[in-house]
Amino acid sequence: MVDARTKDGGSRKFFGTKVEAQTYAQQCRTQKINSGTASFANRELARYGWSIHRAIDFALAHLRAQEKSVGVSDAIEQLINSRKAAGRSDRYCRDLRLRLSRFAKDFEKSKIGTITASMIDEWLTALLVAPGTRNTFRRDLRTLFSFCERRGYCQTNEVKKTELAKEVDKPAGSAILVKQSL
Repeated sequence: MVDARTKDGGSRKFFGTKVEAQTYAQQCRTQKINSGTASFANRELARYGWSIHRAIDFALAHLRAQEKSVGVSDAIEQLINSRKAAGRSDRYCRDLRLRLSRFAKDFEKSKIGTITASMIDEWLTALLVAPGTRNTFRRDLRTLFSFCERRGYCQTNEVKKTELAKEVDKPAGSAILVKQSL
């Protein structure tokens, strides 16, 4: 008799000879080993040269970074205090705070390490400002995320992955003239 029952099922089988029973038992052991090995293999990950263990390590690093992250408003305060301590002008710090506080208002419940490039791109697009102004906001966000990356609050500077707005060149002093009919 071979008892091949597990918590997930299986059965007990009876055999006429000991050799038949041993052969079946060996097949069951091999199947169990293969099932265990298969649970730690993933063909899609393997296509990229990754293993389950590497994917777990990657996920854990990401989760640790998010855990270590801080709220957007806290990150902005730390950045501005750092800039002041480095001797940056009051005007620079005030302008930086002005633009970044607009971002903080819309991401008040977010940790800096959870914000993605697509979220930033959508926010920048929704500003409905001139391309140059949008790029100024983007520049200040890039400064914030670089600061946070150095502090370990986020893994990457997501702003680097966003689109730079294309500024349209206009001749100096050009204006749209409206022709009025009499």
